[in-house]
Amino acid sequence: LWKRMSRDSEADSLLWRSVFTACDEGGKGHLTLSEFMGAMHVLEKEMEDEDLRNFWHKVDTNQDGIIDIDDFLTALHSPDAVDEADELHVDL
Repeated sequence: LWKRMSRDSEADSLLWRSVFTACDEGGKGHLTLSEFMGAMHVLEKEMEDEDLRNFWHKVDTNQDGIIDIDDFLTALHSPDAVDEADELHVDL
């Protein structure tokens, strides 16, 4: 999953925008930790909550408790996200 997410193509970007929108309860334009964890459990059933929280805090760089679509897409396309996913044994 992570390797696919890290590819930079228009189709992948549209896919991940759709994933973000589907997880964004109420259409607020951002994801909470709870929404993010729920989505990731659907996508990667074997990830532990602690691993998800650690990854979340790396994505939420300004530590405001939410991530918007730009943070989400940037994280998915960054080499650091791929490295982090590899450490967590997640197939991006």
